[in-house]
Amino acid sequence: NYQFWYVTTYSLRDGKLSKQEQKILQEKFGDQKLELLIKILSESSQEEVNNFISEKIIVDTFEVHKFTQKVFYFLLTLTEIHNGTGVWLDRELISKQGRKGAIGG
Repeated sequence: NYQFWYVTTYSLRDGKLSKQEQKILQEKFGDQKLELLIKILSESSQEEVNNFISEKIIVDTFEVHKFTQKVFYFLLTLTEIHNGTGVWLDRELISKQGRKGAIGG
């Protein structure tokens, strides 16, 4: 899993997933993983994709070392009430780490 997300990050460094990169991912990881990635890319913004993949890499890294980490992002938005214009946006990361089984992992 870590390897898939790492290769995906490298493939998306230019913001696109070329046909050649899709073929490589399909050959190395199979149709199901490629279809999952294409679905994520089509339904999410670039920032959401980057956040999702970063979280997957963090979680998978901890799994390899027998640790589990649960990661939660709180997305905070401040909106002008009169016209609905977003005036501020921030994201806050909260995580919990522990041995496998200790935090539901």
